[in-house]
Amino acid sequence: MSEIFNPVQRLEDTHNESNGDKLYGKFELQYDILDNLKITSRFGYTKWDQTSKSFSPLAYYGPNNVSSDYNPDGTVKTQEVDNGDGTTTIIPSFHNSVTERKNSNFSYTLETFANYEFTLNDQHNFDIVLGISRSQSTGDEMGTTRQDIRDNSWAWADISAATGVNTKLNTNAYTGYSSQNLERRNLSYFSRVNYDFNNKYLASFSARRDGSIAFGKDNKFANFYAGSLGWVITNEDFFNVDAINFLKLRGSYGTVGNENVDPQYVSITIGGPSYNSTANSNGYTFGTEFVSGATVNSFNNPFLSWEEQTQYNIGFDATLFNNLSLAVDYFNKSVDGLLFTDAPPLYAGTSEPVKSNIGSTESKGIDLTIGYRNSGAGNFGFNTSVNFTGSKNLVTETNKDGTAFIAGGSYFNGQSQMATRFEKGFTPGYFYGYQTNGLFQNQSEIDAHATQPGAQPGDIRFVDMNNDGIINDEDKTKIGDPFPKFNIGWNLGFDYKNFDLNIFTYASVGNDIYRAYERNAQFTNKDRSILNRWTGEGTTNDAANPRYTFADTNSNIRPSDRYVEDGSFIKIKSLILGYTLPASVNAGFSQVRIYAQAKNLLTLTEYTGYDPEISGGILDTGIDRGAYPQARTFLIGLDLKF
Repeated sequence: MSEIFNPVQRLEDTHNESNGDKLYGKFELQYDILDNLKITSRFGYTKWDQTSKSFSPLAYYGPNNVSSDYNPDGTVKTQEVDNGDGTTTIIPSFHNSVTERKNSNFSYTLETFANYEFTLNDQHNFDIVLGISRSQSTGDEMGTTRQDIRDNSWAWADISAATGVNTKLNTNAYTGYSSQNLERRNLSYFSRVNYDFNNKYLASFSARRDGSIAFGKDNKFANFYAGSLGWVITNEDFFNVDAINFLKLRGSYGTVGNENVDPQYVSITIGGPSYNSTANSNGYTFGTEFVSGATVNSFNNPFLSWEEQTQYNIGFDATLFNNLSLAVDYFNKSVDGLLFTDAPPLYAGTSEPVKSNIGSTESKGIDLTIGYRNSGAGNFGFNTSVNFTGSKNLVTETNKDGTAFIAGGSYFNGQSQMATRFEKGFTPGYFYGYQTNGLFQNQSEIDAHATQPGAQPGDIRFVDMNNDGIINDEDKTKIGDPFPKFNIGWNLGFDYKNFDLNIFTYASVGNDIYRAYERNAQFTNKDRSILNRWTGEGTTNDAANPRYTFADTNSNIRPSDRYVEDGSFIKIKSLILGYTLPASVNAGFSQVRIYAQAKNLLTLTEYTGYDPEISGGILDTGIDRGAYPQARTFLIGLDLKF
């Protein structure tokens, strides 16, 4: 019913075919001008051509299903259209369609650099690099869509076989087309100087000037610098501690640019079909003829500039008792001019998003790695390492006075809502909504509470955060944080005679998840937790289980901590067991190893969704929209070495 359809039929009604040819390679030339001066040139390229075709047939998913194109009696749904002369005509509401596309892309990277190494007085060692790099990607794509395929069949799905003709009354049976040309260019100049004195004092400095067509005409180029220093204390004559085999202090500071946005062009669709099968947004009717038109999809932002990431690290590396290793880092990373795809202003006349620099963020914390390796006595070996990372993330700037914010994390559970915010002084993309305080058990509790329009017994009681006596948008607040307090990774390995075993475990602690996959339409299935819903005074006071009603006058489904859960988890990401055959039976190979591997073998979590490991962008981290969970995979393999 409603919008839920049989997934098997949905798959059978999906028709796609794609064929492509790829040619790629690399050329490299090296020339030794002097014994210690070398020039290298590299040219890498990829050529890709593809043709594809897809077919969307008319389908029937049930009498009340909004995706059904047919009536229960097997006839196509129709609509009545005004002819403009006082008469009406009945025409089909839906049409099948076929789309054919061709695209061609070519990309290359050309870089040339010189490397010069020399030593002064047998102690001062220098390594100098100076170079230039250029890359370009070009492509074009054309697509055509036409409707009314004979017999509603994939066998006839071809543009030349479609019969759809645009008329004043039938603007659905159109021949639509779209085209676009893509281009991306980058140019970089780079240099680096490495220095070490007698393998005790180390230094490295680099400078880059990067250019990208992705930005406005006055912001295409930016300069980035980095440097690091190191001191190997154990190489000093005065150092004599038997327990410490190696000790190195180090620090670094540097900037790097990010250009992960599309080039700044005005995007236009010419005569392209709308994805809505009942409308065409790129045309107009003149008399009795429907004529394809053009639509501006997005505008460029001439002020868009490089996102600049600045980071400094302070730390040390050590080896103790020959077998124990330790690496400790304090890091501080700031991002200025954060690149973001923002919604356009309504007066822009386009629905496509606009690229913008929205603000700055800061991340700082500790990274610790401890490792132990023991070759073992006899035939037994053991090694392990643990990595711990704890960080704090903060938005440090939005606009000049810090009052601006960006809403995101949209989800749909009967209404469109925004559940995250990018705001100064908070975690990037923190969860934003209402705090709950149990359920109203009777009308007296409703009357004693702040005014909450539409509330009835069994509905959620929301907290009046600003104490103004009414529940509204002003009471929204922080209700969760998608970032963990810390992460832990653990590698554990054993080997005994010809057997080897390796286990990798990963843990995330303290991250919240916003459960955004629930649906509240009348005919959608429900989670079994609905059996615990409020059914009368005293049955439950859990805000996660209010009364169930088709008329949600209280808007119990509004963004609130009702949907926020602890997303902490521990996962065995990989387990590998292998056996290396004895040399006497390796059938002429230098080594033969048989192994079995399990990926995502075990997940320990209290999160009620499918998978607590959820990725996303700035405003989508931790938003679970029901993404397909990571599969548990088992593999058996054979390694042969010649």
